[in-house]
Amino acid sequence: MVRRDNRGSDLFFENELESDAERKLTSVSACGKPCELQKAFTATWYSGGRSHLSCAVEGEELPLSAHDHCFIKGAAPDHTPLLMLHGSSGTELDMVPLAGRLAPGSMAVALRGAVPWEAGFAFFRRFEDRSIDERDLLARADVLAGEVVRIGKNYRFPRPPVAIGFSNGAIMAAALLMLYPRCLSGAVLFRPLSPFAVAPDTRLSRVPALLVDGDNDERRLRGDGARLAQRLAHMGADVAHHVLPTGHSITEDDIGLTREWLKPLLGQAESG
Repeated sequence: MVRRDNRGSDLFFENELESDAERKLTSVSACGKPCELQKAFTATWYSGGRSHLSCAVEGEELPLSAHDHCFIKGAAPDHTPLLMLHGSSGTELDMVPLAGRLAPGSMAVALRGAVPWEAGFAFFRRFEDRSIDERDLLARADVLAGEVVRIGKNYRFPRPPVAIGFSNGAIMAAALLMLYPRCLSGAVLFRPLSPFAVAPDTRLSRVPALLVDGDNDERRLRGDGARLAQRLAHMGADVAHHVLPTGHSITEDDIGLTREWLKPLLGQAESG
């Protein structure tokens, strides 16, 4: 079920997470300290690990991440992890149930965007006409790429994560894929559009990417996703593009399609 909350963001909720007895969750703030959060989803909270997550640069202790995030300790740490990026006006918690639906065994990190936006957050700024501030996006993608690497080292990811981005988060995931493909094992982009007016000259070397559009999406122009799919394919990505008979929100059809597409990337053979 997809529910629109009173902030206008699209949130995905499920009554139960698959294999939630095996999944453990902790939240880490931008200062590196675990956060007190309401138990909003059916999951076991992870309370282990260090109480302060940080890295040292030239003798100075710096936060592990400029983004608040939730870490989900999956039951199969050898599976490819997920990097969950929420939509505009959302938070990292919006994407936690979706991670459980897509890959119950995988570790996952759900990041909060660093830009306050309406009643929530976003991953980059827009101008008043809602066009993308590409200069801001470039700078924030550079920071985020470094954080993905540091987070992966801290949580001992077996390989780079697959980015799962929705709306604003899908645009950021596409920017990461275009600019820093080595920090990802692939990307799933729900309701994306091209992050840049002119595509970078990066070669993607058959990095897998799944793009899923809604045929009745009121927040996108018809063909936005197809144009991005063409750009990624031209850059060398292994692209799959689908258009579903739905709007902007994530649906059960999105989830079923994505679960099947992810299986060879996650190193698992899940059923159901």
